[in-house]
Amino acid sequence: MEWHKPSAEVSAESQIPTLKECIGDVLLVEDEPSNRTVVALLLETMGMRVWVAEDGIDAVAKATKQEFDLILMDIRMPKMDGCEATRKLRKKGVFTPVIALTANSPDNSNKAIRDEFDCFLEKPVDSNKLYKAISKYLPVTDEAKSTDESDDSSNVVSGISDDANIVLELVEGDKPAHE
Repeated sequence: MEWHKPSAEVSAESQIPTLKECIGDVLLVEDEPSNRTVVALLLETMGMRVWVAEDGIDAVAKATKQEFDLILMDIRMPKMDGCEATRKLRKKGVFTPVIALTANSPDNSNKAIRDEFDCFLEKPVDSNKLYKAISKYLPVTDEAKSTDESDDSSNVVSGISDDANIVLELVEGDKPAHE
């Protein structure tokens, strides 16, 4: 299994002084390449090692062969959606926490979908909400990631490259995204 290596380097000078790294191996399941890239960069910037799967079939295959600390799963994907993939994982004895990534958060009437996942994050992905959700399931280091006290940015991922920030703006909704 191949580990996804980030294309952007993290600059220690531009990181948030209080950000603590989350430690763990994460399987990111996302069919949209730009979303995969951005979320992988966010996760790696937060300290995690990231493996990727492009659909539910690939996710089930990877998660049954390798142990992950957390799975981030898109709900709507071709071949096999996130709900079916999560059900298959549970039936195969994989009880890794699964955070759903979705454009539409399930309402109270959709209990079946809500029960499949441990947590939901709406798209576009908000970096601070992502960090908060992940830190519920993964250990966090005792030391802050950066020592630069002058950075008052409220964005968890201020340390990623300019190219990654452009993609992040598209995903977080600052600019309209077009395919």
